Amino acid sequence: MNPPRPAARGGDTVSAVHGYEGSKKQYCDEQGYKAALEDVIPYGHLLIGGDFRPTTINSSTAEVMSHVGPEVASGSYALRYAIRSRTGVPMQITKGAIKWAGRFAIAYTAYSAWDAMMTEYNACMQ
Repeated sequence: MNPPRPAARGGDTVSAVHGYEGSKKQYCDEQGYKAALEDVIPYGHLLIGGDFRPTTINSSTAEVMSHVGPEVASGSYALRYAIRSRTGVPMQITKGAIKWAGRFAIAYTAYSAWDAMMTEYNACMQ
């Protein structure tokens, strides 16, 4: 069933939640996606709400970089050399360990976002 169209001359439109078959599912899908995005992007609830102050954006960027950082750090010769000097662990092993730590962080973030999305969706559909 297609969504109803507004009347030709200034009629009221149908709200997103009420009006046609599947509108609740559509609304809950959007809420779930929003919850996932808020979970992936730190301070996402503020950014989605339109809060674009420099402090919010700086905090959000710092958190996002903490997930990208291990990938970048694994390419740093100076960091790997410093770790080898202090611990005796070979630089190639350090590089692999840092990369895998970054990949694990990304995988955990993806799982956490999926969990937040499903929790929000199920709560909405109740």
